[in-house]
Amino acid sequence: MGVFIVKCFSICLFLIFNAFAQKIEKGFGIGWGYALNEKTIPEGVYRLAYLQGRIAYNLIYAKLPTNPIFKKLLLGVEPQYNRVWIDNTPKEWEAGLNFFLQPTFFLNKIFQPYCIFSLGPHYFSTPTIHQRQGFLFSDSIGIGSYVSLHKKVFFHFNFRLRHLSNANIHLPNFGINTYNFHCGWVW
Repeated sequence: MGVFIVKCFSICLFLIFNAFAQKIEKGFGIGWGYALNEKTIPEGVYRLAYLQGRIAYNLIYAKLPTNPIFKKLLLGVEPQYNRVWIDNTPKEWEAGLNFFLQPTFFLNKIFQPYCIFSLGPHYFSTPTIHQRQGFLFSDSIGIGSYVSLHKKVFFHFNFRLRHLSNANIHLPNFGINTYNFHCGWVW
């Protein structure tokens, strides 16, 4: 099942990345996350590894004043497949699609910091005592930066606080909070 999801994810990213013009930012990344404390779930410490795509539209493209405070205001999506490790359970997974808003500040041509706010549906395969397996929501807030590698190619990295829960649709619903580090390339 996991291999099928990764293949579908890859094909969708390829088609999306080749379908749009300059106003669109495209990219991919990897990441690592872990529980805010070791008592988040009784089964053990919650850890995850990210494989993440990225596509966004710049809402203020080509409408910038001479000295703008924001270089970009991105509205986009991040499809992701995440491998999950919990101390006393077999390797599990989660998959989802986060929608995000990202204002990017212009400091200079090389270093451009940003903040990011995201929200979206996920599927969680791991049954735990505090969080039910199945459909949930992921929301996160974070800060990061672009570092210019070439004229239109950037390395980006960010730190996010993330919360997973199912909005009390099903019990149990204690939620899972994680620290997350992301990095990748955009063009």
